[in-house]
Amino acid sequence: MELCPEYCKNIVVGVVRNKTFEWYVTPADLWNMDLVPLYEGYLRWYREQGRSQKRIDNELGDLERFCSYRYGIKVIDTDTADLFFEKAARYRAVTAELREWFDIEDDKDGIYPTLLVDFDRKVLYSDCPEPLYFEDHVPKGWTGEYRKFTDLIPDDKKYWN
Repeated sequence: MELCPEYCKNIVVGVVRNKTFEWYVTPADLWNMDLVPLYEGYLRWYREQGRSQKRIDNELGDLERFCSYRYGIKVIDTDTADLFFEKAARYRAVTAELREWFDIEDDKDGIYPTLLVDFDRKVLYSDCPEPLYFEDHVPKGWTGEYRKFTDLIPDDKKYWN
């Protein structure tokens, strides 16, 4: 595991792809799956605040620069998932690692899964305790929902039992 879970910073994400379940521990900002509306919201806010175009260019940049932290992928969906997971492979975690981390960690809040992203069904479930609104930034044709989802995790992948 490259990153250790940390409350709302490095989050635990369950991913279903091709009927296979995997865990990832990644920086939280990788999971705003559609960055275009997020970028447009920031751009609108900058303009409403009266920021100059020079300041916008310097601080926010264009859409490509805004997406650069996520390997240049504007939208994570079934079309871009292979590239995304190829780049994010270092963040893959196995159940045994998470179970070990869970057993030794005193503060359990940051260790429970934050997201379940099901590429087969095109749905994202968020149980993020902070207002990061992952469920509001899903690709077109997907469903984003804020709800508890641990009942959807396969029993052999539940590291907190």
